[in-house]
Amino acid sequence: MTGRKRDDVVIVGAGVTGMSIAWHLARLGIHCTVVERTGVGAGMTSVQAGGVRTQWSSRLTCRLALESRAFYENVEKHLAPSVPPAFRAAGCAFVARTEETLEVIAKRVVLQREEGVTSRTASPAELAGLLPGVRTDRVLGGAFNPVDGYFDRPASVVEAFAEAALREGQTLVHAEVDRLEGDGDRWTVRLGDGSALTAGDVIAAVGCGTPDLLAATGVEVPIRRLPRFLFYSPPVAETCVPALIVFEDDALLVKQLADGRLLAADLRYGLGGRRPSGDSCARIEADLRDLVALPSGARFTSIVEGEYDTTPDQQFLVGQVPERPGLWMAAGLQGRGMMLAPVVGRMVAEALEAGWSSTGAVPEELLPERFSGAGTGESETQVI
Repeated sequence: MTGRKRDDVVIVGAGVTGMSIAWHLARLGIHCTVVERTGVGAGMTSVQAGGVRTQWSSRLTCRLALESRAFYENVEKHLAPSVPPAFRAAGCAFVARTEETLEVIAKRVVLQREEGVTSRTASPAELAGLLPGVRTDRVLGGAFNPVDGYFDRPASVVEAFAEAALREGQTLVHAEVDRLEGDGDRWTVRLGDGSALTAGDVIAAVGCGTPDLLAATGVEVPIRRLPRFLFYSPPVAETCVPALIVFEDDALLVKQLADGRLLAADLRYGLGGRRPSGDSCARIEADLRDLVALPSGARFTSIVEGEYDTTPDQQFLVGQVPERPGLWMAAGLQGRGMMLAPVVGRMVAEALEAGWSSTGAVPEELLPERFSGAGTGESETQVI
């Protein structure tokens, strides 16, 4: 352990990523203190839609997603939660309305299947059987994976990680972090009440808050905030959209939750400062009705705003900060925090445990130094 103590870690952020890291550290016998200003999963984790999918454009993301999916298949065995997360393998489809997009989807499926993902291409006729209600005369085909799906109650996932981590002896402190200060091989976490924690290693797992948190240390983090908006309807009695459907050419997605509500998004909102307006609920309903046979009484009545912590290549940042020994980050998940929390937690914990170096434990495509020219990787283009 190169002189480090095994109880010498502070994690800032008790979202699903931070609590997964805490649990994985506990499994390795490393104690940590998690600092959270509000409550477990109260940040962007609280507005996660709960999706877990393995269809991605890069080989690395496919591999990581498959590992996380395998963990979630046995989540009750791993975490022994008081409220078992209910995962529904409802399927996920990416649908094309142009030949160009159809070609892109087909190429992605080839890559995904080479990595062990069970996606497949589907003609309009096949989509009609897989996705009841889709107006197949308006589409050219797409891709479908029957084992992708979502958690009915996303909050139960972060709660399960938190329960398991605390049961294993990890510590949770509710406090505002004022700033981080480095002094040789030690870090001081200054809290808003005037107190402080010291540690050999500090892990920033605060999503869009990472750049501000690390700014005082002289670190510039290549993460920007991207607003995202989810539209919800009241519960609809009949089942109409059992799988998540992404209409790529229209930048629209829709699925029906276990409680009957419809969830939808227009992925153009947030880009270039564009935000929903007073008629946005009616507009997204009209756009979707052109593509899906929604029940006549279905109406979108509420909008929930969240944000993505985006990086230039849409891959996340995991590892030790260059030239800042003991300062780590696990951010830039861009809406993938829940679906990839198991693998991110494992990578960070193993990197800390294995000589306190991220070398080898974290793929170089994810390391923070890649943006300084020290690393290269494949961009992830299938983020929604």
